[in-house]
Amino acid sequence: MTATAPVVDLNIYESIDSKPDMASFSVGVESRGATAEEALNANSVQMAAVLKAVKAYKVADKDVQT
Repeated sequence: MTATAPVVDLNIYESIDSKPDMASFSVGVESRGATAEEALNANSVQMAAVLKAVKAYKVADKDVQT
């Protein structure tokens, strides 16, 4: 089919740029030990390292759930 009158060609592009205000992720550690106490202590050390890394990115304490 060929148009015989003026043709309107319409293209729409929409974009919104903004800074992200929320991110969500889950992380866990797993430790083994000869006793439950050893495993718990190892887990505590590993989770402290994870939380330290998160805080290095200036995540507020109120935004972290454990």
